[in-house]
Amino acid sequence: ATQIMIMSADAELETLNDTLTRLEQDGIAKLKEDGFSDEDIEIERAMEMRYVGQVHECNVIVPNGNIDSNAAEDILQAFHKRHKELYTYDERDSAVELVNVEVSIIGKVNKPELPTLDTQVGSVESAKVDERKMIHDHTYQWMQTPIYDGNKLGAGAVVTGPALIEEPTTTIVVKPNWQADLHQSGTYKLSKIQ
Repeated sequence: ATQIMIMSADAELETLNDTLTRLEQDGIAKLKEDGFSDEDIEIERAMEMRYVGQVHECNVIVPNGNIDSNAAEDILQAFHKRHKELYTYDERDSAVELVNVEVSIIGKVNKPELPTLDTQVGSVESAKVDERKMIHDHTYQWMQTPIYDGNKLGAGAVVTGPALIEEPTTTIVVKPNWQADLHQSGTYKLSKIQ
């Protein structure tokens, strides 16, 4: 939200606090509509500030809660420090202008559980669906390349290149002298055969 004002320890901060509170309450209400509880919600604030007369702003992370004169002074110090990090200098005697405030309302969710594939039952050969000639390297030699249906492979399956593994969302190319090991999580580990 745009919030233009001179930032200082003796500034009138009521409007700023009202804006922050409104943004937070709006964001929290939306997350609660989606089923998040108070314990699942985090608030992060930032302010875009600049020295009066400058055209570029610095984004500064600021504390939650009511902004009083002490917090305003801490925010100013954080701005000077951030400005110096970005532009190699600060102007601690210059007036600082607040331009925008940002409030991020974050809903925490549980980590998704990794899928667990069944262990390979049958041979890798039984997952073969086709084959075709392909060029795999700078020698430009055509090589007969088997094509496997990834849905028919199980955990522990090892596919030796040259090969193609067709998955619902991608196709994996296994070059000659490489192999693809299918982990129980559903991920492939590609490694060069020693």
